[in-house]
Amino acid sequence: MDFFRPMLGVNFLLKDVEVPYSNMYFNDRIWTHVDRRSQILPMVGQGYIHFGMVLAPLLTLVFVYTAYKLESLYHEHRAWEVRFVLLLVIIRSGFVMGQNSMNLINDMSMNLILFALVYGVKVLVHSRVRVG
Repeated sequence: MDFFRPMLGVNFLLKDVEVPYSNMYFNDRIWTHVDRRSQILPMVGQGYIHFGMVLAPLLTLVFVYTAYKLESLYHEHRAWEVRFVLLLVIIRSGFVMGQNSMNLINDMSMNLILFALVYGVKVLVHSRVRVG
């Protein structure tokens, strides 16, 4: 649920599934007997819940690797729209140690998917105008 519920599009399919997030476990451990959900679980703590003590940094490494790949895409493209959106996601990925995967997946899916659709429509309209 941590990885698919915050993703744009998939969240509509999973909105009625009653599976707790890892930050609920985190908050229950910190705030015992209090119904408080204000704390977010940092990325390393979320990795600890999913992968244990030895592989806890694995989740952080996956997101850092994704940011490096997006940065290489940023340098390859010359279209300013693509560069703008990739730069938004790369900058947001810089907060990886203070956020959890749910925040980053939500932000990446909102920026990348929505702007990819807009860019795809732009390319389609632009190609039709040239041909027609």
